[in-house]
Amino acid sequence: MFLVTVLRERKCKWLSDGLTTSYACHYCVHASFYFYTNCRLLIEIRLEYLALMESSSSHPLALALAQAARNENVTVNKNLKVSNHSLIEGEGIVGNVGELTVYVGNERLFKRLDIFKSISNIDVGISDTWCKNGGTVGYMSIDDDIVCMYCVQDAAREESREVVHAFKLMGIETVMLTGDNRSSALAIGREVGLAEEDIRSELLPKEKLDIITELRCGNGKGLVLMVGDGVNDAPALAIADVGVAMGAGAALAMETSDITLMDSNLKKLLYSVRMGQKTNRVIIENIAFSFAAKAIVMGFTFAGMASLWAAIGTDVGAMLIVTLN
Repeated sequence: MFLVTVLRERKCKWLSDGLTTSYACHYCVHASFYFYTNCRLLIEIRLEYLALMESSSSHPLALALAQAARNENVTVNKNLKVSNHSLIEGEGIVGNVGELTVYVGNERLFKRLDIFKSISNIDVGISDTWCKNGGTVGYMSIDDDIVCMYCVQDAAREESREVVHAFKLMGIETVMLTGDNRSSALAIGREVGLAEEDIRSELLPKEKLDIITELRCGNGKGLVLMVGDGVNDAPALAIADVGVAMGAGAALAMETSDITLMDSNLKKLLYSVRMGQKTNRVIIENIAFSFAAKAIVMGFTFAGMASLWAAIGTDVGAMLIVTLN
């Protein structure tokens, strides 16, 4: 059996203008922000636009960033509305705030828009440093001008290593699929005990789907269980033999999965897998016992050593034992 899972907890630490504030939320992220000085907009305005854009997204990371902005006493103007808000697969989001077009996403998005070249070599150096430290870097642009850069560095869930180890002991192979950059993926994967070859990074939703399809059709090692929490995980969750959505994840992931955990504690996933294995074992035991009991009675009957009442008693007894089991 293959298990493809999400092993990260996002905790929020917001760094802005030399000030640091912390707070707790469902997902925790260590977030650092870098604001470009060539932009005439105040930092508060840029945070307001970021909060406005991310609040319209259902991704847990987006909601965490929006909450972080609010915790910096940034109040979104009620007169500001986002129109044409849409998700760009594997890249980010786009929307219109008034007459301004705002993009929030990864490097791939801004290179495709041909505005990434406006970033200076110094800024690229900062971005590279963040990536080498295991962070995932994103940007926000307003009307084709990149106005800020942010780094999100995930912390592994406390229970992740224990759960991965337990799956290994159960003979379940675990593979990590993520859209994060290679450095960030390797940092998290190694921390929870995954081998480098089991860590797949920088994946688009279709690539996740292709990997699940490959695991299902090409390995011959049994069923594939996919665990995810985001919109980008939904196609893979739908095609896996068993799709499991985390309770604090996106609504689309829950709709396409077969099972939804009540929260994002991975120990509940381990409990669910063990419960499923125990259920299969009990079913096999009950069927085997029932057939064995009937075979013994039939043997005695053909030998002329059993009566009708003995057959009835054996059948009722077997039913009671199976039920109690």
